[in-house]
Amino acid sequence: MEMVCSRKKKKTNFVAFQTCLTTRSRVPKTYTDDVVCTDVFEDVQKWSIEQKLSSIDNYKGKFVEELTSDEFNLSYIQRTGFVNPVIIKNHRGLGLRMPSENFSLNDVRSCVGSQRVIDVMDVETQEPLTMTMKEWCTYYSDETAKSNRLLNVISLEFSHTKLENYVESPELVRVRQMDWISTAWPSYWLEVQEYQNDLKHMYYPKTRKYALMSVKGCFTDFHIDMEGRKTLLRGSSVWYHVLKGKKFFWLIPPTDQHLRLYEEWTLSGRQNEYFFADLCCLDECQLIILEPGWTFFLPSGWIHGVYTPEDSLVFGGNFLNSYRIPMQIKIWNMERKIRVPEKYRYPYFLESMWYVIERYVHCLTGVTHIEDDCLEHATQESTTSEISVTTSPGIYDPLFLLLHFLLMDD
Repeated sequence: MEMVCSRKKKKTNFVAFQTCLTTRSRVPKTYTDDVVCTDVFEDVQKWSIEQKLSSIDNYKGKFVEELTSDEFNLSYIQRTGFVNPVIIKNHRGLGLRMPSENFSLNDVRSCVGSQRVIDVMDVETQEPLTMTMKEWCTYYSDETAKSNRLLNVISLEFSHTKLENYVESPELVRVRQMDWISTAWPSYWLEVQEYQNDLKHMYYPKTRKYALMSVKGCFTDFHIDMEGRKTLLRGSSVWYHVLKGKKFFWLIPPTDQHLRLYEEWTLSGRQNEYFFADLCCLDECQLIILEPGWTFFLPSGWIHGVYTPEDSLVFGGNFLNSYRIPMQIKIWNMERKIRVPEKYRYPYFLESMWYVIERYVHCLTGVTHIEDDCLEHATQESTTSEISVTTSPGIYDPLFLLLHFLLMDD
């Protein structure tokens, strides 16, 4: 009976959503090269996060698996295909290196530099702006400033900075044949990379180590990592460790129906009117609370919204892997359909696919198709102002088909 009621609720909300799109002038969400433009917050918001937090029992899905660090291993990934989110409450044994709980934002600033320019999200408008780390730390320590305006940092990539001395990703991701950067991307490109995150000076997908610094009350609307945090990374998977504070996650599995609904919801420009989780069945969304010291693994494609109930410091990273290829491609196609610009997507997604194919061909045949002078070329490129990469989307269709059949049994 409960299932029938939840389906009825979902049908009612979905019909209302579709009616809204057909009876009112549709204002689609569009993207430009400079900013994500949306009319989401032009009207009075018809739902509040406080209301959703008071009805947490509405989200009754059961998808997340709680495992120990010993259980979350390569055998588990191969057996399950890494389809469900995983929580590990004790990270010992993961090969994960983290600073002590006394580590502060000022320590982050010391490691990455006071003048490091970072991307910041305005929580009310979900629009991006930039600040220096010094300005961010000043804001973070000012209670008046935080009460007047909620700002959120969710995409500070800190590879090749001193912060790497304190943070290391889980061994399973880093070493055990999951992260394509570790397993397929030529190492010489990593060796010439410096700390810049500008695509013009990026020699591999710099997505492996992020610092997330959120103040109490921040909410990031529903998105697919990294599509939706203004640094969109094409359906990548995520590792996520809460050093301080807590996080609320609303999680929705990436079924075809949910992805179509999400696409329509995103393009509608009516996010202020409909909390995405409420468009789904009660048993199709799960709300979880991540506590300090917990580690969370989220497979590619999962739609999620995130709320911060108290000031928090989180470290994490994003990665592509061979176990989620169909979903990674599906999200890539969705991003093309809604015309998300390159700067908000996973860097060098197509190039990563080619390197993975080359790696498999080499393992199967012993023949490599990477030129011997690539290291010399990489060194030369590191002295130029930008990287020259020319691609033609049409030539990659056979690649996707070949990659799927080569790796579908992994």
